[in-house]
Amino acid sequence: MKDEFHEPDGTVSPWRSRRLRWLRRHLRTKLTAGIIVLVPIYVTAVILTAVFKWMDGILAPLVLKVIHIPIPGLGIIFTLLVVYLVGLGATQLFGQHLIESVDRFLSNLPLVKTLYGTFKQISQQFTPAGRQSFKRVVFVDYPRQGVKVIGFVTGTIRTEDGRSLLNVFIPTTPNPTGGMLVLVPESEVIETSLTVEEGMKLVLSSGIVSPDTIRVDDREPGGPAAV
Repeated sequence: MKDEFHEPDGTVSPWRSRRLRWLRRHLRTKLTAGIIVLVPIYVTAVILTAVFKWMDGILAPLVLKVIHIPIPGLGIIFTLLVVYLVGLGATQLFGQHLIESVDRFLSNLPLVKTLYGTFKQISQQFTPAGRQSFKRVVFVDYPRQGVKVIGFVTGTIRTEDGRSLLNVFIPTTPNPTGGMLVLVPESEVIETSLTVEEGMKLVLSSGIVSPDTIRVDDREPGGPAAV
């Protein structure tokens, strides 16, 4: 049989077979979790290195021409200084007005507004306020009844007749920055015990990193909750 070990006498050892399957699942889960942690760090390091080198290429010749002394790491120092000053200004009233003005300007430029808006929304997900934009994790029947997709509730809309519609973002995997927004009657979503963090790990790992069990609202969509 597949994945089964045989003893010297030819008999199958189910215990060793189970151990092998457990080892495979363990390695797959842990390696995937490690990749999820390391990839953002690697991408950040690559971007920062490119920025540092770019700043060095601009500043180093100017400084050398003025003081005739090379200063290694000038790009790193200047980049950190710029980031600090922007952060300092963003926390001050004048700086907030200036940043809002720049934000409005970029948000109204053709083509630029699409790229700027996308990256702005992605970066905001890593702020304390952004992490709260996903309120809870639900399952939705899509693309047909009986097939479940994972979704994140981002808000609620009330219709004129008093019905409650949930804004549910359904991300793509393994890149959750893409997806679609669906408006679902509150009675037709299935509530889960997943936290937002667990839901994101599930999406990013394409289902490889998942909790052992998930508690769901034991009812049919549109029907009364089970007791």
